[in-house]
Amino acid sequence: MTVEIVSVAGLALVQDGGRPGFMHLGIPPGGALVPRDLARANKHARNAWHLPAIELTGKLSIVAIESVFVATDEGPTMLAAGERFDVSSLGDRRVRYLAFHGGLDVPIVHGGRGTLLVAGLGGFHGRALRRADRIALGGGDRGKPVPRAPRDEEEEKALRLVPGPDLRDALPLLLSSVFALSAVSDRMGARLEGPRLPSAEVERSMPMVAGAIEVPPSGEPIVLGPDHPTTGGYPVVAVLADGELGRLYQRAIGAPVRFRI
Repeated sequence: MTVEIVSVAGLALVQDGGRPGFMHLGIPPGGALVPRDLARANKHARNAWHLPAIELTGKLSIVAIESVFVATDEGPTMLAAGERFDVSSLGDRRVRYLAFHGGLDVPIVHGGRGTLLVAGLGGFHGRALRRADRIALGGGDRGKPVPRAPRDEEEEKALRLVPGPDLRDALPLLLSSVFALSAVSDRMGARLEGPRLPSAEVERSMPMVAGAIEVPPSGEPIVLGPDHPTTGGYPVVAVLADGELGRLYQRAIGAPVRFRI
C-alpha cells in the first residue's frame, strides 16, 4: 500500500519512538516531539505505540493510492483508493501525528526510522516530506526492540524539573518566572523568552540529554529537544522530568511556560 503527499505547508517528517544508544557516535536519540500523541495516533491505527508516523507542524494533505487505514491522535479513518485526507496542527496544537496501520515502510538507520534533519539521516531519504512524495506502508516492527511507552500525562500548566549541576543561584528565578515559547525553536532545542537568567562560563564540555535547560551568555534558556547536540558547553540549570518535554513542544508559539520542582 502507498500514500502520496498532495501538499505540505510547514514541516512534515517521518518520526518514531526514537533511536537511543548511539550518542557515542554523535547521534541524538531523536523520536517524536510529543511521544504521547504519537502513541495515541498509533493506538487508533492499531499499531505498537512507537511505529513511524508523519509528524506535522502546519498543514498536510495526502491521497490514498489504495485503500488505507489512517489515524490521528483524535481517531481513525478508512480511506478508499483515491480519497484525500487533510490534517492540520494550527491553533493550540503545535504538533500533530498521522499514523497508518502497519506504520511507514522506511529503512531502519542506527536502530530507528525517524528523520534526523541536521544529518540527512533516516526517515524518507533523510529529508522533510514534500509534494508528490510516495511512501510505502506496512513496515511493521522488523525486529526493532520496543522502547518504553510514554506516560499519559495530565495537562498541567507548570512543567516539572530536576535541579541541574550549574547555576543554583538562578534556579529560584527560573521557578518564579513566566516564560513564552519562542518562534526560534526546533527539534534541536526550544528557546524561551522572558526574564534573563544569570549565566556563567563553564570550563568543560559534557554530554547532554533531551530536556536539559541550558543558559547561554544571553540569559535566554534553551530546553534541548530530541535532536539535541550530544555534547554542550553552556551551564545546565535544570533538566525536565520524564514526560515533560512533549508537553512543552505541544504548546503553541508564544504560549506561557512555567516550571516547578
